[in-house]
This record gives sequence, structure tokens and C-alpha cells, in this order.
Amino acid sequence: MQKVENKNSYPKHIARGNRARLFPSLKATNKEQIAVSTLLATFHIVPELLGQLIKDVGLRITDKTKFKTFTEVNLSKETASKINRPDGYLYIKNRNEWSALIEAKVGNSKLDPEQICRYLEAAKINNIDAIITISNEFSPRVIQSPVNIPKKFLNKVTLYHFSWRLILSEASLLKRDNELEDREKSYVIEELIRFLRDDSVGNKSFSMMPPSWTSITSNMASDANNIHLEETANALVEEFSEIALNLTDHLGVNCTTKLATSFVNDKTLWQKSIMRTIADGKSIVCQYNIPNAASTLSVEIDISRSTFVVGMELQAPKDKKTVAGKVNWMRRQLVKHDDESFLIKVRWSSRAKDDFVTLNRLTKDKPSLQSKTATIAFFMPQIRVHDTRVFKSRKRFISELEGTVEKFYDSYGQNLKSWVAKAPKPIEIDSSEDED
Repeated sequence: MQKVENKNSYPKHIARGNRARLFPSLKATNKEQIAVSTLLATFHIVPELLGQLIKDVGLRITDKTKFKTFTEVNLSKETASKINRPDGYLYIKNRNEWSALIEAKVGNSKLDPEQICRYLEAAKINNIDAIITISNEFSPRVIQSPVNIPKKFLNKVTLYHFSWRLILSEASLLKRDNELEDREKSYVIEELIRFLRDDSVGNKSFSMMPPSWTSITSNMASDANNIHLEETANALVEEFSEIALNLTDHLGVNCTTKLATSFVNDKTLWQKSIMRTIADGKSIVCQYNIPNAASTLSVEIDISRSTFVVGMELQAPKDKKTVAGKVNWMRRQLVKHDDESFLIKVRWSSRAKDDFVTLNRLTKDKPSLQSKTATIAFFMPQIRVHDTRVFKSRKRFISELEGTVEKFYDSYGQNLKSWVAKAPKPIEIDSSEDED
């Protein structure tokens, strides 16, 4: 059993707790407590990791930041309904103080919305700033929870969520980028990475669509009940979040989903939007920000046609006046490939129908395009997969989609360059005018 700290060493928010240890002396069955203790102790030693995780929430972590971390805490003030015992507590002090309660789940265990609401109430009466939940459930942003919480509980306390997968990804980025010059910090991060990959935490990637996917893909989307639509929409949100982490791991840079502000502020709005899109038989689109890439990477899923598309859209060069000139600019960026799934979508400046052509057809002399009068506005190199068998398989759909994202970027995306207008040149004045 871990030693309980002296009462005088506790921050004002908690009455009792154990100091977070990097090597907690707990029974092997206490997986959640071990995971939380190890993570909080790592935050204490390597504050850069916490800084990466919460970089979007306005809290700055520096070498001068003071930390206090505890596990299995009792709060100073309890709610009337029930005594609360969160898994952890985090206290940070720069010029101002900031504190958070930690609630974690490992393996397949899910967060309990009722418990989270109770902790939010407890945090409010103890003047604690935030609740941080950690589990193997995915969310597109740390400011979005995978569980639906009534807004009345979020008036005074902010709710954040880290997936174990996200923590592993951020730790790997820190290690890969050699941002930790301190030998001790580097060693601790290496050990955390090894720990997170172990079954002790049960760190999992999103690997299978839910059972409702079978009904949704059987041309029953318009007839599917709300439970099926909601379950599928939630799974797609998780998969879109997983793709961002896969890109981050694959490219070694922080890749994120590009979301509308309303979706960032309220995850349920994104889910409801996906539900409506499925019910209407339209394509679901998610875009990704990749640092220094030519454009956002787009993933489009059309369930009704058993098709998904991965690509990047580029503005056609405006300094090329002819269709052939624009086409040639695009061709120079593409490696010749015989794969018929690789296409280039051509968007015209007029209302002409989009063209879809293979690279072999996209030639300088014979562009093989429908419109003869309009000019090209955008090109979109893409890989298109149309396979009913893939869509019928809950597991294969995920593996094929994620594999296609990496295939497109590796084969084409990394080589694409966006068109940039040339800098203006000085206007030459006719010297003969000065002689008059």
C-alpha cells in the first residue's frame, strides 16, 4: 500500500490522497490506479508531455511550473449525494493556479456519464478548474468528451478527454522529435511508451465498426432507427479521430481533424450531422490538417454506393491560360501509376460537370476532358475504392480505409505542391514620356 501524505502537504482542494509514483507499489489487479499514478508522475517529471496534450486549452507549461500530483483522493468538500473518490488530482502553479480531477478507465471499460456529472459537481464546490477523463474511447479534440454531458454541469468546470492512444501518440512525437535534451526525461518517456503499449493499460486502436454498421450498409440507411444511426455516427467520429492519430504517428508531425467551430464546441452536433447525412444517402466528409502539406487531406465515405475516396484538392494555376497548360502543371507532380483506383477529379470554373480521369488519359496533347469552353478551377488527385465486400465487413472497412489514407499520402500526397502566384514586378516606365 502506498504511503499517505502528511495532511499539511495537500493542496486546499483535497483532504487525503497518495502521491503519484512512477513505480506505484500496488497490486497488479489495480490497473487503473497504476496507470493514473504512472501517467501523473510522468507529467511531473516531463511537463512537456502535459504541455503537448493541453496546448489548445490555453494553459502554458514551462520548466518553472510547479506540480503536485496525487492518486485516489478525497476532496475537502463533498457533495451531499455521495462521497467521491476520483482516480487522480493534478495541481499546477505558474503565476496562477490550475487544478483538475482525473478519472480513468483502462481496457474496454467505458466512462460512466453519471459518475462524470457527479465529479463535475464536486469539482465545482471545491473550486477545481477541470475534470480530465482518460480511456480508450476516442474524441477528435481534448475539449470534446466521448460521453454526452448536460451543459448545466459545465458552467464552472471544464471537461477534457485524453485517449490512451492520444497520450501514446504525443509521447512518441516528443521522443521522435528529440525535443527532450534531458537524459532522465528521455528515459522516462521511453518507459511510458513501453508501458502504454502493454496490456496493463489495454491501449487499443479503433479497429471495427459496431454491429449497426451491417444494417446501415445493407441499403437500409433511410429506414434505420435512430439507435443504429447514432451508433454508426459515433463510430465514424471515433474512426475519423483514429485516422488523425495514425497520420500523426506515420508522418511524425501533429495532424488534426479540420472541423467546423460548432462541431469543435459540441461533439453531438457533429454526430447529428453525420446521422442526417447517412439518412439522406449523401457522402460523409472529414478533412485533415497536415503541417506543410499542399492542401488538406480529404476522406469521403459514400455508404449508399459502397465507396470511399481519399484525396487532396489543389487550385489550378491561374497563370496558365490554357487547359493543356494547367493539365501539364498537374501531371508534373504525379508519379505515373497503372492503378485504376487512382483518379484525378477536375472541377471547372463553369457549371460543367466534374471530370474524373486516370493519369494515362490526362495528357498534354489530348486532355480528354468534357468541357471545351470553360477553364479548370481545381484538380483533386484521389484514390477511389468501390467494393461492396469491404463495406459489408465491419473490420475490413476500417483496415482498408486507413490503409488507403496512408497509400494516397505516401504515393501522391507528399509530392503535391500548391500553386503560388508570382510576386509582382515593378512597372517599367517608358522613358520617352519623360522627354516631352
